[in-house]
Amino acid sequence: MKLLTKCTTLMLAAFLAGCSEETQHAGGNQPEPGGTDDAGRREVLLTLKNKLALKPVATKAETIATADENAIETLDVYVFASESEAGDNYTLLQRFAYRAEAEATLPAGAEELQLAVDDDNDETTTGLLKVKKGLFVKLYCIANNTMLVDPASGDGTPLTDAAFTPLVLSEADGNNPAKIVAPGQPSESIFKTYHTALLSATVPGDTLCTPLAMSGAQTTPLDLTDLGSSARVQTGFKLTRLAARFDIVNNAETSRFTIQSISMGNGRRGATFFPIRIYGTVPEAATGELITCPSRTFSGEKANKGMQTGAFYSYPSPKNDHGFLTLKGLYRINKTESSVKGIKGIVKKVGYWILILVSFLSAYMLSTLGNRIRINIEFVIYFGWFTLGCLIINEIRSVLENLNEIGIKVPTFLTKGLEVVQKMARAKE
Repeated sequence: MKLLTKCTTLMLAAFLAGCSEETQHAGGNQPEPGGTDDAGRREVLLTLKNKLALKPVATKAETIATADENAIETLDVYVFASESEAGDNYTLLQRFAYRAEAEATLPAGAEELQLAVDDDNDETTTGLLKVKKGLFVKLYCIANNTMLVDPASGDGTPLTDAAFTPLVLSEADGNNPAKIVAPGQPSESIFKTYHTALLSATVPGDTLCTPLAMSGAQTTPLDLTDLGSSARVQTGFKLTRLAARFDIVNNAETSRFTIQSISMGNGRRGATFFPIRIYGTVPEAATGELITCPSRTFSGEKANKGMQTGAFYSYPSPKNDHGFLTLKGLYRINKTESSVKGIKGIVKKVGYWILILVSFLSAYMLSTLGNRIRINIEFVIYFGWFTLGCLIINEIRSVLENLNEIGIKVPTFLTKGLEVVQKMARAKE
């Protein structure tokens, strides 16, 4: 069976599954109930209301499988604090970080965070934070994304650890609460403008892949101003994915099309975290905000065998962007067509030209012979034209039939007219 290589661009109306079925793999140690012995801190039990896949901290010799799409490889918790509950004066207080890999290095200044699946409810994942007392605090979480970009920089360069400086508190004096001596960096309002690193059309393989970036926040302030309390505070929220998912249905046995790679045209380059919004202007994208994403290999258990979930990920694409997927692969010609039939077709066409040549040549020879013996048989010159006309009508009918086979409506007068002409030609035979 021959394979005919083709590049096929398809405009897909694929449904975007931002929240897929989630799989859980237990890992980590469950925090014990109770308070902290640190007089300057308060325990905050953070509950992520997702059924996530955790990978326990492992040695280099261990290989732990995770559910790719729901995996948490990194989680960064940014704690912002203020002396007053209301207002826009929250700045960075602390930073906590979870890393699944044992050899991973935590960001400078970050405190280690352990995550665990709740023993009583495997739909949730918990982590224990030891937050400094004396202030109102808010929590912002970013999973599977360690590169943040400040749009004010203008060059798209990810921020370094030096960009995160915790605020400085004065010492508490008896019942007098501590005061902020120097605000932290960044402020909450600036932090909320940060976005993901931007995808580039010129960097091979620069596409979204699992584990997917997620974000979530506790924006209602938690009151930790009571210096005398050591009771644990509980809070929780859900993480939301930044990416949209494309599931592709294709069975190469029936479609005869084997998809090899996927890319996206008019795709968005990034997204913000709080709230989750696409990077750039809406509803109309500005120049340079849309790209053709580099191609990604089409693979998976069900690739070209049915519905392959998570075949491609992208940032959400607004309607006015006119985004589309490009599928490249191999198309197999119809099984009813073979090499032998193809050769027969070529021989048939060559035979047509030989027939036309013989018709015109024999007409010319007969006409010349008539002139020699002085008999007027000039009409035989039409033998060649008559043969050529019959073949042209036959080929046109064949083209119209093929168009009709692939669903193109052919005007009735064309087919009827050709039938009449062909009948007249046969009658003259």
